[in-house]
Amino acid sequence: MRYAPAPPARDALGEPFFDWLATRPAKAEVFTNSMTAMTRNLAHQLADVIDIKNAKVAVDVGGAGGNLVQTLMRRHSGLTGMVLDPPHVGTEADASAKSLGVTDRFTFVGGDFFDKVPSGDLYWLKFVLHDWDDDAHVFHGRHRGFDPPLAQAVTTWPS
Repeated sequence: MRYAPAPPARDALGEPFFDWLATRPAKAEVFTNSMTAMTRNLAHQLADVIDIKNAKVAVDVGGAGGNLVQTLMRRHSGLTGMVLDPPHVGTEADASAKSLGVTDRFTFVGGDFFDKVPSGDLYWLKFVLHDWDDDAHVFHGRHRGFDPPLAQAVTTWPS
């Protein structure tokens, strides 16, 4: 993965934060669970205000346990959803899809969003953009993998 120059976590941990998590399953589970907990209420609030009636495929880029896109899928029965995140997160995302009853329309894609992003017509980046410097951001319209090139994008980050 690509990183901003020497972020504080890299200095403290001796390696980039997400690489550190990838080799520590228990810590990764705690991180994923905390992101899911932060998302739970936000997902319902966003589902109330974001117009997605024209969306068919929503891709939650860096979506961890999948709660955001899966909440939208429950509200919109015609919506198919995906989460793109490192492979070690897939078990939690699939379990969440099962508990919410959306496994037939949900796909977890293990990968790196700097390499390729699955095709969709709605992209979510929740608590993602603040992790990267401006040159690394995945949402420059020129980024390969987004189809159509900018579709509809919704971003949220900690306040």
